[in-house]
This record gives sequence, structure tokens and C-alpha cells, in this order.
Amino acid sequence: MRFRLLLVALIALPLILGAGKGSNYATITIINKSGQEIAVGLISEDNSRILYIPIPKGDRSAPYVYKFTLEKDMYRLRVYYMETYDPQTGVLCRRRLGSRLEAFRNIRITVTECIGRAPTRGEPSMVKMGRWSCIY
Repeated sequence: MRFRLLLVALIALPLILGAGKGSNYATITIINKSGQEIAVGLISEDNSRILYIPIPKGDRSAPYVYKFTLEKDMYRLRVYYMETYDPQTGVLCRRRLGSRLEAFRNIRITVTECIGRAPTRGEPSMVKMGRWSCIY
């Protein structure tokens, strides 16, 4: 009995002492449903980290999912469409305004077509670009 109690204590001790430290990185998942190639630009608040990530073409029936990790921080996020117009409708894709990304937890971002709005906001850890300016 004492041996089992000692074994449980030895297993639980690192878990208890390590609680609250967490990781310094957040996982960001970009889901491209736009029907064309896109690029995502991320700049940290102090301009110490600048990322420009090209993402291959994906659409609603076959989205392209791209995952990466980055240091937890506040970022300015901007989505760039590689073509200046929507290939299906021919409508001009206006440049999206930058959004604030609070990357302190894992976040999924869905990028839809360059025209129109996303039909719903999505679940709490998922954001659809083009409708809200801040990503929490």
C-alpha cells in the first residue's frame, strides 16, 4: 500500500510543480477556403518578429489547412490575396484591413472568398476573416 502511495506521489509531484507554467508558443491554424492562393502577414507589436506565409489554394469543398506555431504575443495580421480579382466572379478583391491577433492560445482562422462576408462567426477558437477586426 505504501509503495503505491509513494508511486502516485512521485508521478503527481512534477505535474503539480509544473502547473501554471504553460508553453510560450501558440498554434495558429489557417484554413484557406478562398478559392485562390493567399498570404498571411504577421508583425509583432514591437516589430521584433515579422512573418510572411504564403498558403496554397483551397476552396470550400477542399480547404487547405496550414498549421504553425509562434511565440505568444500581440500581432498585426493581414491577409493578402495573390490575385487582384476573384477568379470565379471577376470582382476586384479589395485589400483587407489589418486585424489585431492576440496569440495567447491556439487559434483557427478561416479565410473565405475576397467578396462577401462569412455567414457565421464560428466557434470560440475559430475566426472567419473579413467580419471582425479583432481576433481574441
